Amino acid sequence: MAEKRILVLGAHGMAGHVLLAGLRAAGHDCWGTVRDALPAPSQPSADPQLVGGVDAMAPGSLADLLDALRPAVVVNAIGIIKQRPEAQDPVVAITVNALFPQILANLCRARTLRLIHLSTDCVFSGTAGGYDEDSPAAPPDLYGRSKLLGEVDGPGCLTLRTSIIGPGLRPGPGLVDWLLAQRGGRVTGYAKALFSGLTTVDLCALIARLISDFPRLDGLYHAAAAPISKYDLLHLLNDALALDLTILRDESVVVDRSLSAARLSAATGWSAPPWPIMVSHLAAHIAATAPAKTAEGSPPP
Repeated sequence: MAEKRILVLGAHGMAGHVLLAGLRAAGHDCWGTVRDALPAPSQPSADPQLVGGVDAMAPGSLADLLDALRPAVVVNAIGIIKQRPEAQDPVVAITVNALFPQILANLCRARTLRLIHLSTDCVFSGTAGGYDEDSPAAPPDLYGRSKLLGEVDGPGCLTLRTSIIGPGLRPGPGLVDWLLAQRGGRVTGYAKALFSGLTTVDLCALIARLISDFPRLDGLYHAAAAPISKYDLLHLLNDALALDLTILRDESVVVDRSLSAARLSAATGWSAPPWPIMVSHLAAHIAATAPAKTAEGSPPP
């Protein structure tokens, strides 16, 4: 595999920090951006290939960064996730989730850079399930509408609709961080809430393969696993992470945003590993990289 220079936007996010490490491990010259200021280069914790101060709310400096780095591939892992209060703010949600990806796509097209952008299963209502790329989108909330508007297409632009689970670089509102904070406790598992996303580890493996083996793949594709209920998923995570949880079955929440990845499979031969394998990959990643964490809040919907 030829080494490529890759720029991961949002390199301290749930997906971004795994992508940065995983693409480097795959042999690429991988750079990342973060919104916050970074330690001085003389500090032991400083990463010379991280660029601070890149904010999707004010992307004016991005053109200069792309010109300076000249990456072959840009991966946009910046997004306001549904669980964050900012997702209810129209200005923030629309700017970050809708406008920024389109601005970024224009910048990449002008420089003949490949863009891989992450979208969400929340562009669908969740009443039917088994959605493919031709299914009518019907986002029920501002988050889903903003992500739908941010989907990019055209030559050199690849949008992956998916949903992810994994730990944050710091404890956050996601399912895995919340679950890790409940060790030894009682949690609710929704038996009629179906999920077909990926772990962050397996999403990284997919993106690494798309970069190395399918450099001309563009358009809209669903990246999804076999559907699993949140109840069954909690049981797999509980066992793999040895959390000693009591999981209470709840059938009050009924939602099915499962996606069909048949188009991506036909184009690339890829299929997601079975859920027990993906969860084992995630558990190994957590054991290798994550210190003990605590998180606050209620279980994610």
